[in-house]
Amino acid sequence: MLNPMHLKTFLAVLRTGSFADAGRELDYSASAVSQQMSLLERSTGLCLFEREAHSVRATTTAKSLSDGAIEVLTSLLRFEDQAASLASGDSGRVKMASFPSAGASLVPRALATLLRESPGIDVVLNEGEPDLLFPLLLEGDLDLMLAYEYSVVPREWPTGLTRELVLRENLLLVAPADLAPRSGGVERGVRAFADENWVSSDAGTGGALCLERLCASEGFSPRIAFRSNNYETVVGIVASGLGVALVPTLAFRPVDGVFTTPLDPNLVVRSAYAVHRIANSSQLLETVIRALKRAALVENAA
Repeated sequence: MLNPMHLKTFLAVLRTGSFADAGRELDYSASAVSQQMSLLERSTGLCLFEREAHSVRATTTAKSLSDGAIEVLTSLLRFEDQAASLASGDSGRVKMASFPSAGASLVPRALATLLRESPGIDVVLNEGEPDLLFPLLLEGDLDLMLAYEYSVVPREWPTGLTRELVLRENLLLVAPADLAPRSGGVERGVRAFADENWVSSDAGTGGALCLERLCASEGFSPRIAFRSNNYETVVGIVASGLGVALVPTLAFRPVDGVFTTPLDPNLVVRSAYAVHRIANSSQLLETVIRALKRAALVENAA
């Protein structure tokens, strides 16, 4: 394989017309330039210079290779620039996925800032529940994902993955407005609604298990009347007076006909993590994770 430094020296000799002048330009001795050109001739099998006692003359063959050498070095410089940009985390493609409630505000806010500051980054975004996304991450179909964990429902994290905390959020107890006087504030929590119908996420999900365990700690089993993994649907059912629900702060959008009570964070919180393969140490992932953390600060302040 040709040595790029030899090509650079070759072009300097063509430009200056001598080994000595090329050496002065590149901070080499004339002897070093001569040796490089001999190696280039040997590797190409071509006679590039006619050597005389006190001068050299480029052959027609050498002159015909000038444009090609320039193209090679230009491509190499372009490659080096691209590699440096990728190494800095300022460009490249990231295949990412998030759970639905993070996709409503946290992720769009993070990506808007990220792409404005680093337009060379290309993000391919998908959405789904963490348990469905983990296999895609492990198999390399995703580079990064957001996953949640309820403090009362510890998650079993797959081997080979690492995670960074992005956001810790409160859970809201959402009830029809006409039940507001019965809330009793944070202190009474879910126990105040033991006799009401509940709206829960699908059986076996983190949200459903969280509700069951919180209610069990208060001495009752919730009467589940409706189930949906769509929190907009959940809040709509509550607004219609059909039940009460627990909704993560990220997933709640104010609507008429409901009131909310934040549950004591000492009892329960939901945490959002950025998760990626341990073996993937790309700086680009850290750039995206930093953007997510910055967006989370805005969410918490809202």
